[in-house]
Amino acid sequence: SDSSGTYVFSGGRERVTSQEYRGGAVSAICGGLELDLREARLANKQVTLEVTVVCGGMEIMVPKDWMVHMQPSVVLGGAELQRRQPKVEDASGELVITGTVVCGGIEVKD
Repeated sequence: SDSSGTYVFSGGRERVTSQEYRGGAVSAICGGLELDLREARLANKQVTLEVTVVCGGMEIMVPKDWMVHMQPSVVLGGAELQRRQPKVEDASGELVITGTVVCGGIEVKD
């Protein structure tokens, strides 16, 4: 049920529908990844997803009721939350995005 995958010089799509999502680690190196978590449900109130993006890009789609905390280290790149966060009382849980972004970018959307 965890996200895991490494995409080097390629692109990939990963769709997660787990109702006990526990996070994981994903990498995009000189490539791209589209990670669709919109049908997943968090196993705990707070779950961590570790990302590594080097000269690549990652798009992460999450359910509208997840609170997302962006905490990656970014060097010559960006990490953008392109969504409206739910109110604290409406959030089903929190996804904490950690890891490293170098010469690349991460976008989080609904």
